[in-house]
Amino acid sequence: MRRRLLSAAGWSTATAMRSRRASWRAAGGCRPAAATPSRGRDMHSSSRRAARAMQPSMQASRGRLSSSCRAADECSPHYVTPVTTLADASQDTACDVLYVVGGLYGNIKALEALEEGMERERRHGLRIEVCFNGDFNFFNATSKTWARINQGVRALGHATAGNVERESLNSDGGCGCAYPDYVDAAFADRASAIVQRLRTVYTDPDIAAWLSTLPFAKTYAVGGARVCCVHGLLRSVEIKLDTRRWRRGGVIYNSQNTGDPACANGWAFDAAHLPGGSRPDHATDVTNIERWFEEARADVFACAHTCRPVFQRFGNGLVANNGAAGLGNFRDDPRGLVTRVACVDVASALGAPLYSADVGRARIEAVPLAFDLNAALAAFDGVWPSGSAAAVSYRERLANGDEGWSPGAADRAGVMCPHLHALVERQTTLMPRIVEELEAHGEKRSHWAWWAFPADMCGNSEPPPKTKLSSPAAAAELLARGPVADWRKALELICELSEARGQLVLPAADHGRVASFIPFWEGLEFTPAWLGI
Repeated sequence: MRRRLLSAAGWSTATAMRSRRASWRAAGGCRPAAATPSRGRDMHSSSRRAARAMQPSMQASRGRLSSSCRAADECSPHYVTPVTTLADASQDTACDVLYVVGGLYGNIKALEALEEGMERERRHGLRIEVCFNGDFNFFNATSKTWARINQGVRALGHATAGNVERESLNSDGGCGCAYPDYVDAAFADRASAIVQRLRTVYTDPDIAAWLSTLPFAKTYAVGGARVCCVHGLLRSVEIKLDTRRWRRGGVIYNSQNTGDPACANGWAFDAAHLPGGSRPDHATDVTNIERWFEEARADVFACAHTCRPVFQRFGNGLVANNGAAGLGNFRDDPRGLVTRVACVDVASALGAPLYSADVGRARIEAVPLAFDLNAALAAFDGVWPSGSAAAVSYRERLANGDEGWSPGAADRAGVMCPHLHALVERQTTLMPRIVEELEAHGEKRSHWAWWAFPADMCGNSEPPPKTKLSSPAAAAELLARGPVADWRKALELICELSEARGQLVLPAADHGRVASFIPFWEGLEFTPAWLGI
């Protein structure tokens, strides 16, 4: 493939490529100015615009959140809990196995599957606890389904309050989601409309009273590991966050989040915001995260809220976000996902984990939750017909999973390499689009060379976070976790198009990227045969 890629990039021999790369290094490691941009474009400005457009986001279009969703959003005072309460080990519930179920979203079929699984697993005589970690309500917008979900959750285990539970009891609030500013306003408004409908069905005063007393956090001890279940994130006194707006009773307040709270609807533990994620402009400082572990005396923060799973290891603990138990979390996989923490060598009754990590004597697993999808879709459609708020935002994901995510992108627990995490995430999202572009146009038209040709250096105009592979170990992890089939298809398609048409498929500006890519992968002992370098 070496010769074919060089040809596709407009170079006749590897010698010429190495010579050019050597001359750049001799000049101080900098590439010379690019030749006249292909197709008459300003390569510097257009590449940045195109790169931003190619980056994954929750919605294709972005807008500022409307006031209806900002009501009670952000980290308003009623969403906080002092971190010191998490550090109190006397409040821990000890167990052999803990299931953390965030984001059930009112999916009764997922609840039934969980109930059946817990019944089977408890036959081993183990101490098994279940923590419904907020947002177990959402799509259950009838009196009957509202009662079934809340009664089932109450009977099966503990529960913490998510923003849906809090806002469904609040007549003047929004959805409480506190979406980041890059989320499309229409998406946020639909979430508020869903919660507004829940306010019309909670007629059981006993359930309402129970929900109103739920804590925002719950702690467990599993095999010596302390697991702190928090719906959203933590914040600490040293973090000078921007002033947030929140509203109660029609009055808008400004609140500076400078206390020591656990914030039930925060986004610091979102996959895109954790170090190495796709949103460096919203990145959570790793020193703050490690301080939260220390202040809470936690080994594991088990969370949800953001609806996208991730395991990520830090110097003193693991963040385990299960995404959603009641929705699909990965491309072409409609199963829900739960976090399992166990100190015994007994397999989960729900099935094999997709990925896992060890913390002391405890093993933390991302376990899929399979449920009757056809029945779940029928129940969903009966409440949320086509065109309704929930159908527009969530039906496709309920049926087919999250098209922009994969287990490889979610599993950041093995290698502490932010560049690798970002690269896996970029490739998972972009490789199918790259293939579509090449098949449709026969050439590269947008700016994805950094992710199709990963190497040990960053591109000149590559948007942050940078996606270089700084070591052979990171390259090996990319082959193990990345979307290798899509990556291979894209590279082979580049070669085939070049040979079939006898013309360049890659623009001249990508010469340098291919020049970095080939020597890096050529020097690795484990380069796959299909790469042929």
